[in-house]
Amino acid sequence: MKVLAEAKKLYEKLPEQTDTAGGYSKELPLKLCDGNGKGKPVFHTTEICFNGDGSVDLDHETFSVTPDPIDFEFCKTARKPYDLMVCAVLISMKKHLVNFSYSSDGDAEDWKPAKKFYKSVIKK
Repeated sequence: MKVLAEAKKLYEKLPEQTDTAGGYSKELPLKLCDGNGKGKPVFHTTEICFNGDGSVDLDHETFSVTPDPIDFEFCKTARKPYDLMVCAVLISMKKHLVNFSYSSDGDAEDWKPAKKFYKSVIKK
């Protein structure tokens, strides 16, 4: 699964901070945890699942993708640092999955850091 491989690679290359989602959290650390904001994120053939760091209130809603997604799912990040990874994985999914689409409350400017990050890590 190309999305899983790219998600793992993106995770390995996460910056310490990010200015995604309008730069509201650019001074805050970027750390991924499991869906509950604790432990380690999940990158497995059955699920990609992560959240921000709950120990410092940088978690919000869990980002979770399975091989058989339902018709409509969403993940609000409240502009917290893990938004970068949510956006990067969505970019990967759009690139590799037939009939996949996404929408965002953010505008094109908010997505620039995630697009730049994706392109710098996934050199294709």
